[in-house]
Amino acid sequence: MDIKNKYYYLLNLIFFFIIINYLFAIINFKNNISNWVLVEWLINYQGGLVRRGFLGEVINQYYNFTKNSQPKIIVIFSSIAYLIIIFYYYSISKKFFKKNIFLGLIITLSPATLLFGIYDIQALFRKEVFILALILYHAHIAKLTLNKTNDFDEYI
Repeated sequence: MDIKNKYYYLLNLIFFFIIINYLFAIINFKNNISNWVLVEWLINYQGGLVRRGFLGEVINQYYNFTKNSQPKIIVIFSSIAYLIIIFYYYSISKKFFKKNIFLGLIITLSPATLLFGIYDIQALFRKEVFILALILYHAHIAKLTLNKTNDFDEYI
């Protein structure tokens, strides 16, 4: 096994443990989700047009349609966003591991990036996860554009 395969094996192992940690946190969401996070997610347009009310309105309409509990709906939305984040982060971090293993480890294991929700469990289900997913999506598109596998005009 050459050194590049060992680095990719290490990267896959790290992401496997990250996914397992997120799964445990999501399964125990009743212990991990705070009331502040629930209130933040449930701000909606029922009292008029308010800032940050779009996701709360989506959750409210989904709740009226399915009669599923609102915390479970919040966990489902957050889980989808975290899956998107992990996918894009993995596709971007392969390049770091290829160029410099130490830089890749520092960025991947940093508490300021992907593992923020694990290190600070109260921040796991916050709405900012969608902003991070959007940033990583744009970084992925920029990486494809710079590698010439995607045309910039297709991005726009």
